Amino acid sequence: MYSGGVENFLRLLENWSSASLWYNGSIVAMFPSQYATNFWQQTGNYYTAPTRSWAFDTNFTNLSKLPPLTPMVVNDVTP
Repeated sequence: MYSGGVENFLRLLENWSSASLWYNGSIVAMFPSQYATNFWQQTGNYYTAPTRSWAFDTNFTNLSKLPPLTPMVVNDVTP
């Protein structure tokens, strides 16, 4: 089920008409939304989207810089 996609992942419902949002991090969908299940409404119907600047934090590519309790998948298959 499509619950808005990355463009709506942070669930912004305010009027951001003259503001910018800067996000530098990692986004993971752990499970489908239990609340945001209706069809996506185009911007302007109930909120105005900010100017969005997304970036992936490259610290997440270094195991020693990951946050505590970060889930990991290990492939322990020996050839």
